[in-house]
Amino acid sequence: MPFPLIPVLVGSSFGLITGYFVTRKKKPQGMTPERQQIYEAALLSLKDPNGLDKLSDAFGKEGLNDESALLRKRALLRRRSPDQKKEDTKVFKDALNSRDSVEVNKIANEFEERGMTGAAFRLKQYAKGLEGG
Repeated sequence: MPFPLIPVLVGSSFGLITGYFVTRKKKPQGMTPERQQIYEAALLSLKDPNGLDKLSDAFGKEGLNDESALLRKRALLRRRSPDQKKEDTKVFKDALNSRDSVEVNKIANEFEERGMTGAAFRLKQYAKGLEGG
């Protein structure tokens, strides 16, 4: 008579497994509000390149690859030599004195690729003003 018990055991096992997966506490996936807050604070104020690298690793492990890449770029920016910083500042100021919106946009895109999002945003706004005027 063990045959009639097989469907009951299979059915109850399925129910237990389904219940486990439904009730287990899931780890948040993607960009949660808390992660967004940490990410934005790091972009604005975290100066330590090693801290940026660690945060980048943590975001990468959570599958937030775009955010991880930008944090990694920020870490590289923080490691620039004083001469490199002076050169970037000169390029930025020269772009703000330019009247060629195409060239200004080109520089803005280069800055954005390097993780210099604030400078890139300002240059794009400036280029937009040149195009409109």
